[in-house]
Amino acid sequence: ASDVYKRQSAGPPADVKVVGSWLARTTSRSGAAMDLVAFLPAGALAANGKDALNGRYFVARAAYLAAVREALVSAGFAVAAAGGGDARRPGLVVRRDASQKIPVRVLLGCRPPAALERRLGPTFNNCRGADGGSGDPTPGYNGALLGDATRERHLALLHGACVAHASLGDCCVLAKRWLAARGQLGRTDGGVDGFLASMVALHCLRVHGDAPSATGPEERALELFRRVLRFLAAAAWSAGVVALSGEAPDDGWAASTAPVRFVDGASNLARRVSGAAAAEVAADAAACLAALRRDAAPGALDAALTRPAYAVCRYDAFVRVPLELSLIHI
Repeated sequence: ASDVYKRQSAGPPADVKVVGSWLARTTSRSGAAMDLVAFLPAGALAANGKDALNGRYFVARAAYLAAVREALVSAGFAVAAAGGGDARRPGLVVRRDASQKIPVRVLLGCRPPAALERRLGPTFNNCRGADGGSGDPTPGYNGALLGDATRERHLALLHGACVAHASLGDCCVLAKRWLAARGQLGRTDGGVDGFLASMVALHCLRVHGDAPSATGPEERALELFRRVLRFLAAAAWSAGVVALSGEAPDDGWAASTAPVRFVDGASNLARRVSGAAAAEVAADAAACLAALRRDAAPGALDAALTRPAYAVCRYDAFVRVPLELSLIHI
């Protein structure tokens, strides 16, 4: 790890790009942070791909993020840690001062060497034992690293599609508002986030195409939202591998035990979604579809898009505790 840390310099990023809902114009709430991705400098990762092993990449990432934070603080910015998401991939929330209402969230990305990228498929093990031997595949670990490596590609896919199809951007906003109302956004126990909802909308657009051009933009967005709800209600991604339309999945996903497999090549876009969250989303999507029917009860749609008063997590937890009978007094 010390060798990896020493390779990090205080030099500038290889590139900085605006990403996320700001660029695609799919922000669903006021005051949301604008996301910037700073790419690790050239040479930050070893060309032989060994930085994929045993957390070396995350050490390199943390070292560079610390250097970025130090530079921003020295320049007079107010910097805080960005919460939520994958704990292995933290970011920074940056403001010029306390009066700045809309912060900038600084994330890190990488353009990995080919040797490293080849190690990130779902059948590879990148967490070796003390004896150097490899055990079972580590798709969750690999996916966390791929999350940084694929930021640029997924940004290009979403932004290009939103420019070509206005209905996609409007549908993404609808889907995010609906997920927020159902308590999915911001969950720490495996909920569906805005990025995943946007990729599902892109998938549905690719599979079904846009609605007939004779309809208006609002109607096209609403029809695409219905298709997203049908996709989620069917829960097909929990039953088998669903590949992002137009992309070939890695062959290794067929044997994966991940609860949800919505994949783009070697990357599982739904890697952080738990089976319980997927089941909740499926039930809520079916209810929202019913609320969108013309013969639905008055106020049904408002209820579907409003945060419920009951607890967000509606599944039960069962804990089995072994008891020593000799200690029980009846």
